[in-house]
Amino acid sequence: MDMISVDLGPNAGDKVGDEAILWGAELPVERVAAATGISAYELITKLTQRVAMEYIGD
Repeated sequence: MDMISVDLGPNAGDKVGDEAILWGAELPVERVAAATGISAYELITKLTQRVAMEYIGD
């Protein structure tokens, strides 16, 4: 099962169903990798086809 759990803190205004960006222009995958101890390569290649992905670029 593809799942993720995120603690946004007690003052977050986010709710179930809101869009979440796991990494992107303002949060590079390398920064996420460093914070989680998982390589950027592994983060990207472990995504399955069930996860909707959108590439926005030049």
